Amino acid sequence: RLLFWGGILLAIGLLIAGILWVVIYSNVFKLKEVRISGETYMTEEVIRDFLKTRAARGIFASLLGPDNILVWPKELSDEDLRELPVLAAVKIDKSYTSRSIEATVTERERVGIWCFAKKEPQRCYWFDRSGILFMSGYYAEGNLIAVLQDRSRDALALGERVLPEHFMPNLISIFSALESIH
Repeated sequence: RLLFWGGILLAIGLLIAGILWVVIYSNVFKLKEVRISGETYMTEEVIRDFLKTRAARGIFASLLGPDNILVWPKELSDEDLRELPVLAAVKIDKSYTSRSIEATVTERERVGIWCFAKKEPQRCYWFDRSGILFMSGYYAEGNLIAVLQDRSRDALALGERVLPEHFMPNLISIFSALESIH
């Protein structure tokens, strides 16, 4: 009996060691390529580096490394996306047969520029329909781009909301009304 159970335990141990070797050390799950689509404002390299740092988080990622396809998530959480506010969403498709990742990014839509003019030099940022500041901007004049001058407060950081979310439809409707009367 001892020999029988010992043989079974040895076989199970060898099977587990073999699986671990395939997952950790072999090239079976090693990434060959990370393709990115949907980017407009950001370069592929910036997005690729951002995604690799997200994939490198966690216990399994520290063991397997960011080049292992198993550690990549299917999508990034809102918490992860706060570090790169230009991105509204990222969907990740894994292909185990070709050992590649296809990341489809959705960037925020530019609605207008919000300039904080309480202190010099003023700081301007692009904002989206939900009022999130997502990218550095520049001061603009004219009527092609909606520009708001905020003289009441200091500049906010990227990723923050300029107005509460329930006020943004009113602001967008004002932009639409102004655009309709040229």
